[in-house]
Amino acid sequence: MNAANFLEGITVMVKLAKPKKEEIESFCEKL
Repeated sequence: MNAANFLEGITVMVKLAKPKKEEIESFCEKL
């Protein structure tokens, strides 16, 4: 996964789900 796709994925996830910080960190750990 390249940086552009990673940032796009984070942006989409935040817009759709408005995840908590812990959920974002969990997502990052799975990459």
